Amino acid sequence: MTLSEKLRKNAAWSAHVAAKDGETELFSLVFGSEITEESKSALIRRWNYSVTDSVGAFCSETAEESGEIIFSWGKKKGDIGLRVAMGEEILSLRGELLKYKKGKAIEFSVNRVELNGKRISEDDSYTVNLSKKGETPTHREATEELFPEGEKRQTMAQLLAGRFQRFAQ
Repeated sequence: MTLSEKLRKNAAWSAHVAAKDGETELFSLVFGSEITEESKSALIRRWNYSVTDSVGAFCSETAEESGEIIFSWGKKKGDIGLRVAMGEEILSLRGELLKYKKGKAIEFSVNRVELNGKRISEDDSYTVNLSKKGETPTHREATEELFPEGEKRQTMAQLLAGRFQRFAQ
């Protein structure tokens, strides 16, 4: 395992783990992180990885894959984004920062979800609250059966089919 010399400089670092049999590389994992912008107006952090598994030691088959995760925060507008690219799939989440208390709590909303450039959330909005206190998230008590019968079951099936249809298009 090796760590880059940039570990403390500019918040950039990388790690490389490899397994070899003589000169033949059997498995390799490279992981890195860097801040690509940190200014008064924006913060952008990027993580990337690549995996090569030529003997199927960790993957079901021999594999070679890479990807990246990019977090962006527009400080002035309060907008945030998360882009996750794994192989051919790209998931993007966009929203806005609602509250931020450094080192204590962050609350943000996600109001747009895209898969491979196509919006898969229709008028959905999610609020996420993370706290250092470790409070258990509150939830509503169920008002309906988990697996309803009759007409309610049909309605639920149609609703779920409509939601899943967004992924297929």
